[in-house]
Amino acid sequence: MDNRWVINRAGLVNFWYYDEETFDFSQGRLLLRGSNGSGKSVTMQSFIPLLLDGNKSPERLDPFGSKARKIENYILGDDENGKDESIGYLFMEFKKKHSNNRATIGMGFKANRGKPMKSWGFSITDGRRIGEDFFLYKQMGEKIPLTRKELENRIGDGGQVVEGQKNYMKLVNDLVFGFDDLDEYDELVKLLVQLRSPKLSKDFKPTVIYEIMENSLQPLSEDDLRPMSEAIENMDNIKSRLEVLKDCKGAADRIRQAFDRYNQFIVLDKARQFYDHHLRLEQQKNLKNKKTREIDKAGKEIASLKEKIIKLEIVLQTQQEKKRELESHDSVKIREKIMQTEKEIQELATQRFEKDNQHETKRQQERDLDNQVSGYRQNIEAGERGIIKQLTEMDDLAETFVFDEHDFMRDEVKKDVTEPFDFGYVTTILKKHTEILSQAVKALEKEKQISEAYEKCVMELDLLKKELAEKERLREQANRQMTEIQDEMLEKLYQKNQDNQEYIISVDGLSQLARVIRQFGPESNFNDIAQILRGEQIGLEELKRERLFIEQSEWAKINKEKSEKQAELDYWKKMKDPEPARAEKVKKNREKLVALGIPHIPLYKALDYVDGVDAATQAAIEEAMADMGILDALIIPETFRGQLGSMPELSGDKYIFPAPQFMVHSMNQYLQVETSLAEISPEEVANVLTSILIDENHHTHMDEKGNYSLGILRGKASGRDTPKFIGSSARKKYREEQQKALELELAAITDRLIGQEKVLNQVKQEIEILKREFTEGLNQEDLVTAANVVKQAMFEHVMVSKAVAKKSGEEKILYEAVKKIKEEIYRITGRITLPVNLETYEEAQIAATTYLDELHKLEKQKLHLDNFQISLRGAENRYEEVLQEIDDVLYEISGLNTKRATLALILTNLSEQLKLTDYEAIKAELEQCLLALKELPQEKEETVIQLERVRLGSERLTEDIGNLEQTLKQHEKIYSIMKEAFKEELQLGYAVKSVKDDLFSVAGDLLAKNPVRDKQNKDQVTTRIVENLNSNSQYLRDFSVNSQYIFEKEWSEDEDEAVEKAHEIRRRLNITAKVTGKVVNFYDLSDYLKDSLEETEKLLRESDRELFEDILVKNISKKISARIFHSEKWVDNMNQLMAKMDTSMGLSFSLRWTNKKAETEEQLDTRKLVNLLKMDGNLLRDEDLNALSEHFRSKITLARRALEEKDVNLTFHSIVKDILDYRKWFEFKLFFKKTGHLSKELTNNGFFKFSGGEKAMAMYVPLFSAVNARYEAAGKESARILSLDEAFAGVDEQNIRDMFRLLNDLDLSYIINSQILWGDYDTVDSLAISELIRPDNADFVTVLRYHWNGKVRKLVVDDAS
Repeated sequence: MDNRWVINRAGLVNFWYYDEETFDFSQGRLLLRGSNGSGKSVTMQSFIPLLLDGNKSPERLDPFGSKARKIENYILGDDENGKDESIGYLFMEFKKKHSNNRATIGMGFKANRGKPMKSWGFSITDGRRIGEDFFLYKQMGEKIPLTRKELENRIGDGGQVVEGQKNYMKLVNDLVFGFDDLDEYDELVKLLVQLRSPKLSKDFKPTVIYEIMENSLQPLSEDDLRPMSEAIENMDNIKSRLEVLKDCKGAADRIRQAFDRYNQFIVLDKARQFYDHHLRLEQQKNLKNKKTREIDKAGKEIASLKEKIIKLEIVLQTQQEKKRELESHDSVKIREKIMQTEKEIQELATQRFEKDNQHETKRQQERDLDNQVSGYRQNIEAGERGIIKQLTEMDDLAETFVFDEHDFMRDEVKKDVTEPFDFGYVTTILKKHTEILSQAVKALEKEKQISEAYEKCVMELDLLKKELAEKERLREQANRQMTEIQDEMLEKLYQKNQDNQEYIISVDGLSQLARVIRQFGPESNFNDIAQILRGEQIGLEELKRERLFIEQSEWAKINKEKSEKQAELDYWKKMKDPEPARAEKVKKNREKLVALGIPHIPLYKALDYVDGVDAATQAAIEEAMADMGILDALIIPETFRGQLGSMPELSGDKYIFPAPQFMVHSMNQYLQVETSLAEISPEEVANVLTSILIDENHHTHMDEKGNYSLGILRGKASGRDTPKFIGSSARKKYREEQQKALELELAAITDRLIGQEKVLNQVKQEIEILKREFTEGLNQEDLVTAANVVKQAMFEHVMVSKAVAKKSGEEKILYEAVKKIKEEIYRITGRITLPVNLETYEEAQIAATTYLDELHKLEKQKLHLDNFQISLRGAENRYEEVLQEIDDVLYEISGLNTKRATLALILTNLSEQLKLTDYEAIKAELEQCLLALKELPQEKEETVIQLERVRLGSERLTEDIGNLEQTLKQHEKIYSIMKEAFKEELQLGYAVKSVKDDLFSVAGDLLAKNPVRDKQNKDQVTTRIVENLNSNSQYLRDFSVNSQYIFEKEWSEDEDEAVEKAHEIRRRLNITAKVTGKVVNFYDLSDYLKDSLEETEKLLRESDRELFEDILVKNISKKISARIFHSEKWVDNMNQLMAKMDTSMGLSFSLRWTNKKAETEEQLDTRKLVNLLKMDGNLLRDEDLNALSEHFRSKITLARRALEEKDVNLTFHSIVKDILDYRKWFEFKLFFKKTGHLSKELTNNGFFKFSGGEKAMAMYVPLFSAVNARYEAAGKESARILSLDEAFAGVDEQNIRDMFRLLNDLDLSYIINSQILWGDYDTVDSLAISELIRPDNADFVTVLRYHWNGKVRKLVVDDAS
């Protein structure tokens, strides 16, 4: 049975010009009619679409799509006459078609002028109805709309209050429509918005249909596009960063170009200064060497002259001695002297022999030491070659791990291998470098581990997110199933309540049950529902029990009455004579009289009527006696009357003491004494009769009409009684009548008792039916099962949510760890120009370890070389000592030789003197001796003069050398400064990166390559670089580019001008920057910018690949293909509906959603594009991925070009969002077919050839089918609503009739408005019509209500009116 939701009522409270207004629908249908400005559109759009999804956008509130109307205007009114603060409400009440199950949705709005408006949505699901038992305002002298909190409190558990458009939209969908996917519900609302547009009547053509249908399709949501947006934003950021980097690099390149020229000038200037000072120093050294050689020559000449002087002195001494000897000639003395001299000569010979041996020993030592020095020198040369070879072998290792210190060490060592070298510094630097490599390897290993963990975490997070989406879907499905089961249970509840005979739940009970059932959830207990049901059952049963008790009491009463009546009947049957009713005391008194034996008789028993007295008189007399109290009074014999006063116990009764009157009219005229008296004498009785006179003046009086008097008492009988007691025949007759009456009464009582028993049985049966209907009440199994399913789904969702949150936390931590370790790696490796990967750094680490071993070998080699050098120096020193010792021995030998020669000459002279025994010979010898003594002093003097001249020349040379050494020292100092300056410049590596050992050759090569001296001086070059730096540094602010002078020396007063000038030449401008917080030289910054630019371009390419391949192809494509599949299914459903539709014109329609063709060769046509997107992204071939990438790149290029031509600035995100709008990849085409003809596409031209009816069908059949197809995806109990503004305008009456028939056939509820329609067509079986009247733009709206029942339209008059 179709028991879906239909709109039952809709209302407004304090909204626009409505104070409080409710519109009733008829079978879910309402027509709003009225003139322009009456408020038809405002009223309709306030309900649909606003109350369906809560979207308050101005363009949604106006059927024409303008933004002029805002909700605030409807709440506050006009700016001039409006309010500053107000709250308004809208609501729609839905009712199940075949039951009283009701649900209400609505929205509240709070507006403050000049402030953002607040809104909230609500639902009422417990059966309470707005305007009847639930009000959206409070009465405080006037109607004050409820605040959100007041509404929430008033709704309580009987519904919900939500904030946020999405939450309200979900609330409405879950309650009334039941779409599995909220996007599908959104598509429906969008279609309804498009469908209500008045352009249906204005622009009457197929392209309008296509536009409506395209706009109603669901595009990709922001959530769908978020990964793309983030990737696009990332790409935009990368592009921005790339542009900034390009600007930075451009500025850096310009500075670098000027810096290169500056550095070239500086290095050439320093090379030239170094080269010139080197040449100048060499010249000075050569001059010093020349003068040194001259000094050496003069020294040798001085030595020679000194030796000559000594020899001359010896000869002069010998000649003088000879002269003395000759002058004092004595042969014996001569002979003694000869012997003495020979002896001395012999001693000298012995000394000479010893000295010769000593000399030979020293010579052997000299030869041994010379060989030793040669050996050491050979070892040193071999060591030097080994060191050079070792350094060469270490070059590759150093290059492998980029150990720049190796070059400096190699150059320094190669400069003079023999020079001592401190390997400690290199070892320290190497250890630091190796430590950095080790840190880098550890960091890279850690990065690898963290990256692998991060990738694994991302994959796990992705799986968890997918699982979470599935759990969320299952949770929503469980909630929807729960809602359906709640609806089913409420339906059963309402249906049973209608069907039940006895167990009929109260309205409050139904509301309470609706609240509890609607609120029933995982933590709920069915006992709450059961208690309410049981409470209702108990309440009903109590009522039944109360009624049963009443009926049982009534039955008991009747039964007692029957018993009493039966007893009374039995009593009458047993009774001889009837007696008047007596009081208990009367009965007791008469029992005492009997016991005492006092005779007595009641008056009525003692009398009888005289014959001929009619019944009326009898009755009057008897009634009068009864009224007088004497009818049952006792007659006692006179003899016993005295005892009455003496016996107090005889009380409570009446006695007759007669006072007979004779000769007067008394009652004996009508009464006589009973003939059958036994205990009382007739006279006693007769006296009584004569005591009652007929004379009304007597104190005891009675007449035949019933008048009587007794003392002061007067009265008259009513005349309505019959004779009962006086006379035996009367008593008999009375007894018989009483018996008969009692029997009739008994029979009536018996009938009543039987009837009461039936009532009792009915009540008992009702109680049993109540129990049975209660027992057959709601089954908790489905609801509890659904609640358990929801609980399980919620639990699983929570668990997966926690897992996602936990994994997201881990992902963030790992991401930060990856980011941190990358920063750490960059920090560690920032100064190392190696590719930053683990393999390279592991190789570098191994190379560094090997290099350390080789360095130790080198150090050992250098140590051996140093030892050889020490040994060489020791050997050379010993060699020099031996040479000195040889010189000393030779000097001593020379002295011995001199002495020996002198002695030998003396001996010869003595021998010759001894031979000369004659005077002539002695004389001649003496003359010769005198001549020698004359010539020798002169020769000696000349030699001394020559010696002094040579000595003075040597002193002058020595002085010159001293002066030259001072000059040379200054030149060496300046040269050292220039050498150091050139070396520092080379070490900077700015203009020249030389690996040559000889700085002089490097300078020579530079000057040879650049022979022309720069025309500019240093100041001019410096000024140019500073100007360039100032003009370009603005682009490099982020890198803190700074210029400062380096290689500066503090001013010292001890330094002369030439040295200071040398230091000024050494001083130069340097440019530094900060990269990642570290100060680097400008070339490092330039290289960093170049690397960053390349890396950013690479990152942009990778981001581009990720965007088009990973995100687009493998992620968004699934969502697009799902949307396309969903849309194709929708079109198929429409075609199925249209195929079944009877248009009564022999006209049928079909719709196609066709693929568009490619715009360029690089693009794919829609069919191929969709086929590729539908494939699993992991299974796509490279050519497929390339084709997709090229397609979208081409689209982006075209889009950007078009925007540039139009001078429109859109973000890349907007462009891609437009490109990914799959709705533009297809186009709708409507086909029509007439009976007996082939199907044709309906173009605009073809449409205009249609008749009015055919046009209407062509317009509305596809659109109504589209709406109907959308509802196919909704829940089985979904409301089916549409709205039309100026419905069917431009369609003639007959075709409007068919349009209403079409709506009826599709079972669509609707709210439509029109200026002219009444909707009273025979194709409409029921319709509520509200005519809105707002004369002269009044600030109020009057509503006239009509109802069309399919035959007659009647004015609906409210009960209140």
